[in-house]
Amino acid sequence: MHSDEGGESTVVEPAPEAPAGGRRRFGELWRNADFLKFWAGETLSLAGAQISLLGLPLTAVLVLNAGAEELGLLRLLQLLPYLFLALLFGIVADRNPRRPLMIASNLLRATALGLVPVLTVVHQLNIGLLDVIALLVGIGAVMFDVCWLSYIPTVVTDRRLLVEANSKLGTSSSAAEIAGPGLAGALIQALSAPYALAVNAGSYLLSVISLLAIRTPEQRPEPTKEKGNLLRDAREGLVWVFGNSYLRVLALLGGSYNFFLTFIETVFLVYAVRTLNMSVEVIGIVLSAGGIGGLLGAMLANTALTRFGLGRVYSVSVLVAFAAPVLIPLAGGPQLLVAGVLVAAFFLTSLGIGTANVIVITLRQAVTPRRLMGRMNAAMRMLMFGIAALGSPAGGFLSVWLGLHGALWVAGVASILALVPLFRSEIPKLTELPKPVED
Repeated sequence: MHSDEGGESTVVEPAPEAPAGGRRRFGELWRNADFLKFWAGETLSLAGAQISLLGLPLTAVLVLNAGAEELGLLRLLQLLPYLFLALLFGIVADRNPRRPLMIASNLLRATALGLVPVLTVVHQLNIGLLDVIALLVGIGAVMFDVCWLSYIPTVVTDRRLLVEANSKLGTSSSAAEIAGPGLAGALIQALSAPYALAVNAGSYLLSVISLLAIRTPEQRPEPTKEKGNLLRDAREGLVWVFGNSYLRVLALLGGSYNFFLTFIETVFLVYAVRTLNMSVEVIGIVLSAGGIGGLLGAMLANTALTRFGLGRVYSVSVLVAFAAPVLIPLAGGPQLLVAGVLVAAFFLTSLGIGTANVIVITLRQAVTPRRLMGRMNAAMRMLMFGIAALGSPAGGFLSVWLGLHGALWVAGVASILALVPLFRSEIPKLTELPKPVED
């Protein structure tokens, strides 16, 4: 599960309506029909993303015989659009209605992934074309991610319900992570990796249908006084993130987490197949354990926040998430024991980040004016996933230099050291959301 983390001072005035009303208000969004449609569309997109997360690299490894270096490049190309296009797409999302952009994004991803089985049938699939497809999938993912995070306040206008909305969406993300790898493993075993991606393409098309069914009118953003100045608009989003101490620290933490996650994902698949001799089904079960942890984390976030306070819950959550990866290189002995330790590593990592993500997305939405929402999310996405993009080649190159096991040790230890900025900040002392920033 990727971090979606996101700003200021030790003492903040408590906003009486945040975080979202605790258990008393937990179920109110079940009566919001358009949120349910949006939730369904996002859930389908997340499920599809989980299938491609395993399906694309396993297509490279099992069908095209790719090594760790080629796998690193494949993952890099999928994340590279976050570095170069996120801010531009954030500007587009702040200037235009976001729902049509999400629909176009999922159509792009469906088309790109649908090419994999077609190219396989005609015996034209190669690692170069798979790299291009991964890049197109990444471009669609950037636009969708920038838009959906900014679109939530359109269908959930009551600020008190943002934690509930983000908790439900976080639960979907984790549920997708539970079902995604296991489903991908079963589909790949039954159909082979390229044909399993056809199911992925279908999930994006179903998401498009659910988004088309939303009826809540989306206000077109008011035009800025100074027209067409992309550099100014991009700078405004970056200045907002770097100028807010919450957003600045959480962007750094989110980027660090995602860097080590993509590093480990790149190395782990090759390590599991070629060093541990694990079957595709077992790999799917191990990765699904992460989804179970993330699901529990997202479900417990609202209750934990109410009982223990924002700063304490967030700090404990990221401590667990950043420390658990060291269990991966520690796993050894009988195959059953190795699988159990790996399950624990992925479960604990996602348990921590599943809770943290609900807090962070809500915090970002609370401290950012609506007119800057798209650019803030884009800047955060660029920083977090831009740094993450470097994790794939780093994992590939270090695995060549130190071996697969040695590279996993480096990632596990360095992940723990990356927590230093959190405990030097004021975030652990927060008890409530900051007061909202007005446009």
